[in-house]
Amino acid sequence: MTTTIIMPEKEKIESTPEYLAQLLKDKKTIATMPSLFQHAERLLDDEISRVRATLFQVTSGVQDSLVLPEVSGAPVQLSEKLFVPSKEYPE
Repeated sequence: MTTTIIMPEKEKIESTPEYLAQLLKDKKTIATMPSLFQHAERLLDDEISRVRATLFQVTSGVQDSLVLPEVSGAPVQLSEKLFVPSKEYPE
């Protein structure tokens, strides 16, 4: 005698910004315990990639309409002062 299990049809999850935000929040939570949830983190990465591709896909027709705004203001040059101990690194 064989038993047949009928599984309900898989619900299609809509790719919404809220869903993506929840996935990112879940990934951040799981990242605090990396050794426990390695496979879950990989699955979350796959789902995040899928949702991002769905939400932010750019087709050739839409790409022409995406125009960046004109630059305003003077260019900004960032710099950072780095102190190197000259006794330890004379070169």
